[in-house]
Amino acid sequence: MHANSSARTASRALASAAEREKCLYQSIESDYRFLQLFDDAPDAMVQVDGRGAIVLANRTAVEMFGYSRAELLGSNVDLLIPEAKRAAHAGQRDQFVQSGMPRRPMGTGPSGLRALRKDGLEFPVEIALSRVTSESGDYVTAVIRDVTDRKRMERELEEARARRNQRIEVLARLSSGLAHEIKNPLAIIHARASDLAEMASAGDVDRAQIEKTCASIVQASDRAIRILRGVAAMSQVGTGDPMQPASVNAIVEQAVDLLRGRYRTSGVLLATDLPLNLPMAECREVEVSQVLVNLLNNALDAIEGDSRSERWVRVQVSTQPGAVYEDGIERLNIEVVDGGPGVAAEHKERLMQAFFTTKPLEAGMGIGLSMSRAIAEDHGGQLELRECDGHTCFRLTLPVQHLHSEER
Repeated sequence: MHANSSARTASRALASAAEREKCLYQSIESDYRFLQLFDDAPDAMVQVDGRGAIVLANRTAVEMFGYSRAELLGSNVDLLIPEAKRAAHAGQRDQFVQSGMPRRPMGTGPSGLRALRKDGLEFPVEIALSRVTSESGDYVTAVIRDVTDRKRMERELEEARARRNQRIEVLARLSSGLAHEIKNPLAIIHARASDLAEMASAGDVDRAQIEKTCASIVQASDRAIRILRGVAAMSQVGTGDPMQPASVNAIVEQAVDLLRGRYRTSGVLLATDLPLNLPMAECREVEVSQVLVNLLNNALDAIEGDSRSERWVRVQVSTQPGAVYEDGIERLNIEVVDGGPGVAAEHKERLMQAFFTTKPLEAGMGIGLSMSRAIAEDHGGQLELRECDGHTCFRLTLPVQHLHSEER
C-alpha cells in the first residue's frame, strides 16, 4: 500500500511539474506573440514607467523618431516632445495616471499635437494613451500616429476650397456686368442677321454691304466668345494644370474683357499699356487671370469707396532683366494702378493676410489678396504693394519663358 501511495504521489508530482512547464511555455509563447504583435504594429508604440522612462518601443517608433532602440530604452519620453511642451508634460502624464481613466485620445482637435524627431524635425501626431497597473507600478502606453500626410491633404483641400469660394465670389460680382457685356454683341448679331434677311427677301444684294454686315457679325460674336471663355477659365480649378508658356497680353485682355462692363457702369476708365513682342510667361493662365480679375475688382472698389479718387485704373506690362535676380531669369511685371488715394498706413502690413479686409463684411471674405499672393509665389514670382505718384499699385511678377515671344 505504501509503495502504491508513493507511486501515486510521484505521478501527481510529475503531472504537476509537466503542467507548470506547459503553463510556463504557453506564457513565454504568449509573451513572444505579444512582443511580435507590438513590434509589428503599424503605429509607433512607446511604454513609459512612472518616472517617464521608456521601457518599451516598437520598430515603428524607431523608424518614426530616428533613434535606435538602444537610444530610446531608458531615456525620458520628453526626448520625443518639442522643447516648448516639455515643462507641462510630466504633470499631464501624472494627471492621466491619477485620473483612473483607462484610455485617452489626444491630438484629434484642430490645434493638434506635435512630436520631435532626432534630427530636430517636428511633425503632427495623434496619440492614444492607455494605463496599465502591475506589481512593479503604473505604466502608460502611447500609440502614436504620424498624421503629416493627412494634415497636408486637409490643408490642400482647404486651400482648394478657398480658391473655389474666391472664384465664386468674383464671378458673382461680375455677373450683372457680364450679362450686359454679352447682351450687347448678341443684339448686334441679331440686328445684322435681320439686315441680311431683309436684303435676301428684297432681292437687293449688295456684295460690299453683305461683307460689311458679316464682318460686324463676326466681330460681335468674337467679342461674346472672348467673354464666355474668360468666364469658363475663371470657373476652372487651375491648380492641377501644368505650367505652360502663355501670352501675358492675352491674359490681361481677357481679364479686362470680364471687367469692362462693371467699369463702364461705374463710369471708371479702364486703360491698358501692353508693349509689343513681349516674351511669354511660364504660368497657369487660369490662376494668373484670377489674380488680375481680383486686382481689377479691388481697384474699382477702392475708387468707388473714396470720394477723393480719380476715376481711372491702368494695367501696364513691362519686363525686368534677369541680371536683377539670382537665377538670372527675366521677369514680366503686370501692374494694376488705380486713381484712389492709396492704402492707409495702418493697413499696409496686414493687407495680404488671409481674411483681413477693409471692405464691409458683405463685400467679400478677405481672401482674394492672400490667395493671389500664394498663386504668385507658386509661380516663382511675387505680388507686392507699391506706390505710384501717391496712388496704389499692385505688381504681379512672373518668370518668362525664353523660347517664345508674342506679337500683338
